Amino acid sequence: ELKTGIENAAVDTEITISGTITRAYDDATITIPAGIAITLNCSNEAKLYYDSASITNDGFVIPDTSSLKLAGALSVEAKNYTGGGNDAGILTLANAFKIQSGGSFVIDGALSAHTSYSMRNGDYGKKSFIDSEGSVLITANGSVSGWTVYGNGLSAALLIHGTAGSLTLDGGTVSGNVDVTSNLSIGSSIQIKSGASFTMNSGSITGN
Repeated sequence: ELKTGIENAAVDTEITISGTITRAYDDATITIPAGIAITLNCSNEAKLYYDSASITNDGFVIPDTSSLKLAGALSVEAKNYTGGGNDAGILTLANAFKIQSGGSFVIDGALSAHTSYSMRNGDYGKKSFIDSEGSVLITANGSVSGWTVYGNGLSAALLIHGTAGSLTLDGGTVSGNVDVTSNLSIGSSIQIKSGASFTMNSGSITGN
């Protein structure tokens, strides 16, 4: 089991996942152990499938002194995300990845959200794809895409906040993240807030 493999790691560890991993309504958050670096190698259309429209526990938490590196391609898919209707495709009730101050998230592969613009995916949820008070690095192999919300402007593909929060774009791509309403000043792609920093060495931010 993914949660057991990660949380029982006593040394820096590489874990390979493939195919579909289903996340149920009451599944607990996966927390990277203190002082441990986890590399998640994703292959064969690796997917985290949220089998409920009401999941409120964060997916992964990366605390102080811990790190998570994502390699390969991983999608996070909401139930019924292509089905339409107000309850379809909801991911905004929980952060998929939460990085605490002092934690590190390296995106060295393609990370995509399969979600929708249904009303409750935004107006009824305030959480983000990646919420970081620590450091996020998107490498030349990395990308973040597909975050789609409706409404409130509080949710983003990359929400970086706090004085220890940082985002570095080192050749990767942030694209295809959309808020379908037009009356907001805050975007659904990248938000840098409350003393956080952003460094763009190379790469692209496009089509958001």
